[in-house]
Amino acid sequence: MMADADPETRVLMLKAAIVHAWDDLEDEDARSAALDRLEDLQRLDEKNGGLSAPEVKQLVAAATSAMAFGAVEERAVTFAIAEPRAAEVRGDLVELLANRSEPAARELLSKLLASGGATDVANAFSDPRPGLRGAAARAAQSLVEQSHRLDPAEAKAQEARLKPGLEVLTADDDALVAIRAVVTLERMGRADGVERLEAIYRRGDEGTRIRVAEALGEMPPEEAWPFFSLILAEPTRTGGGLLRAAALRGMGLSGHPKAVGLLVCYLLNDENRSVRVAAADALAEMEGDEARFALIRALTEGQPDAERRARLVDVLGRIPGDTVTEVLLAYLEDKDRTVADIAALRLAEHNVAATVPYLISIV
Repeated sequence: MMADADPETRVLMLKAAIVHAWDDLEDEDARSAALDRLEDLQRLDEKNGGLSAPEVKQLVAAATSAMAFGAVEERAVTFAIAEPRAAEVRGDLVELLANRSEPAARELLSKLLASGGATDVANAFSDPRPGLRGAAARAAQSLVEQSHRLDPAEAKAQEARLKPGLEVLTADDDALVAIRAVVTLERMGRADGVERLEAIYRRGDEGTRIRVAEALGEMPPEEAWPFFSLILAEPTRTGGGLLRAAALRGMGLSGHPKAVGLLVCYLLNDENRSVRVAAADALAEMEGDEARFALIRALTEGQPDAERRARLVDVLGRIPGDTVTEVLLAYLEDKDRTVADIAALRLAEHNVAATVPYLISIV
């Protein structure tokens, strides 16, 4: 039958066959290869507009019913909800994704809700499932952050549709939902976000406090800074390292002028590895020259010991730039072998040919 069909029909039949066979594919590699093929077929079938609505639903149903929602499942759902006809079955797709608790699935759920606009998002605020309410709050944040693309009247109407439900969610029994609602209202111009986050922090467990510390990075930097300082100054207790790490991640995201110096301090001096890793990640991800030059100063002016030099060289090597390359080249000759090895490995990521002999010696 397929052999007798015209090319366009054969493409349609092949796509349908891949979707229908998804559950029978033996492993992750087979499903990944099937997705590759499906994407290739889509490029050949732009005229027909992609998968049908039932095929979109079937692919998402198969991916969300897997034992684990891994990278292949995430890719399949991402592919499916981007299809033009996904809008025809958006409600069904929302229900399928709402059954998954993995962060990747929740993020896709937020995107799916946001694609339906303010009304769909607002309707989800009252859903009995915390995961769906949280995804709706995140979707609302996405809509608010993109409101500059709307004309003023549309933006005002969108805000009026979202704001009442978000206000209710700030008192949600699920702390993660409440945190996201507070952040979104801050984006809308409400000025008491830090105060509200502090209230959630005070009554929350350790997990909630960690999420609050991270969310502080999305608040106005000057308003959030005293709260960051308070969190970092609290006595160490069970999970205290994780809390400090979360505060440092938020601090890096905030872009506060004092953040770089404090992050370098924790990178060098905190005894908890998770805290040092959080400081390193925050420094490596910061934009601009301030982090780069703060790390160089700590290396060249502070006379750190070998262990601290290794940390500084490792983080500095994650930042692009000719100045970084020049500094790292000098540390290829560091008297401590660990420092020299780290410098060589990071320089290799910068595609510096001079590191080849050093890399050979490491191997």
